[in-house]
Amino acid sequence: MAQRADRVVIVRGVPKIVRFSGWERFGHLVHILSFLILALTGLFLYMPSLAAFTIGEAGELSRLIHRVAAVVFMVNPVIYLFFDTSRFTGSLKRIFSWTEEDTKWISSGGFKSYWTGRKKGLPPSEKFTPGQKINSMIQIIAFFVFAITGLVMWFGKEAVGLGLFQTMVVLHDLAMLFAVGFFLIHFFMGVINPVTKVGAFSIVDGLMNVEDAREEHGLWFDKEVKNKELIGG
Repeated sequence: MAQRADRVVIVRGVPKIVRFSGWERFGHLVHILSFLILALTGLFLYMPSLAAFTIGEAGELSRLIHRVAAVVFMVNPVIYLFFDTSRFTGSLKRIFSWTEEDTKWISSGGFKSYWTGRKKGLPPSEKFTPGQKINSMIQIIAFFVFAITGLVMWFGKEAVGLGLFQTMVVLHDLAMLFAVGFFLIHFFMGVINPVTKVGAFSIVDGLMNVEDAREEHGLWFDKEVKNKELIGG
């Protein structure tokens, strides 16, 4: 967990950037696992073929698993914030700071490059590309919708009116549709698509090849990495 981010290390003779700290990677892993459990157990309600998991003892167990995962899902960013405050707040600032370069990246065909691999003429990106920023914004907004509506549905059923409760259910479901949709796009881009999966596994080991970082995140590389000393890894 103590591995410093934004440093360059030499791994088997190859210079790599420590792009993500240990707490960033831990938080990302817990977020994904809890999110998938929530999506799966929530899906039981909408697929007739899985209806058996919504009734009887199976239903009780699936609801318990859903609620435990919900607690983990909500507590996870608090743990990340507590143990790695500067990285947490720094990432939020980067994600919600839309710059002129981001707009130019889109107008220059940034999203098209996800399919063609042609990056010539694209302005350099920060630590997060505009596409990554948009996905992160959607997931963060969905997180708050999940938390608020989920808590009302869990504890406030008797305290709020029927109309408000039904509104919470609809918002909860809509947030899940958006979140799952963008998660699938994010997964495809990061793990499957050969054009865009460059550096994707940096969220696993924290490392990204220097050349990939220079090409994909030129602004971040120049500002925070380029002038830092090389250290052995």
